[in-house]
Amino acid sequence: AQETRGWDDVGQKTVSQRSKESAHDYRYFPEPDLPPLNLTKSPPAGGGFDIEALRASLPELPAAKRARFKTQYGLSEKLAAFFVSDKYLADYFEQASSELGAWIGGGKQEESQKASGILANYMSSDLQSLMAAKEASIRDIRITPENLAELVKMIYKNELSSRAAKDVLSRMFADGSDPSTIVEEDGLQQVNDAGALEEVVRRVVNENPKPVGDYKAGKEAALQVLVGKIMKE
Repeated sequence: AQETRGWDDVGQKTVSQRSKESAHDYRYFPEPDLPPLNLTKSPPAGGGFDIEALRASLPELPAAKRARFKTQYGLSEKLAAFFVSDKYLADYFEQASSELGAWIGGGKQEESQKASGILANYMSSDLQSLMAAKEASIRDIRITPENLAELVKMIYKNELSSRAAKDVLSRMFADGSDPSTIVEEDGLQQVNDAGALEEVVRRVVNENPKPVGDYKAGKEAALQVLVGKIMKE
């Protein structure tokens, strides 16, 4: 039947809208600038219409990418949508995640997803704030995906506190420095050795008798003074 058909999105099918007359009823005439279109599969000589070949040539579309980001990287719906909204942002995230995956090694999906989660959180919060302040996009920044992955490794291994990580990221954004260099130059590496920490704690306690006395007297807020001094050390 010659007819105009419309798409029913709810029923997921086409429906008849109106019948159509023949070409001569419309007084049609050939358009010389539009060659005939072969809608069959390509013959040996080529020139046909192979829908599977066309489908295979398409890039990954947003819906598929959102679903993959959730399963592969363990991202929430909100974070997956955030990254997929900008192709360049999604590509940057994947490059940095690839670095983290190679570092962690194969067969450790839970660890890889944890590292990618840290990366996603920093990219969607702290890095976004830095970019917004400079009205910059992900294509403008001087931080490479490899260097951002290096920073995430330090956070993952508890070599940096969250406060120090923000400072390192800020300098990376400003001048493109390598995070390891920044940490070494500024002495920001977090101490995890229990013996070394105990030594610092004892020294701070001995040098600050007043807040120690206040704490022993029941003023719990005095403990934060000591904690602050220990963190500074």
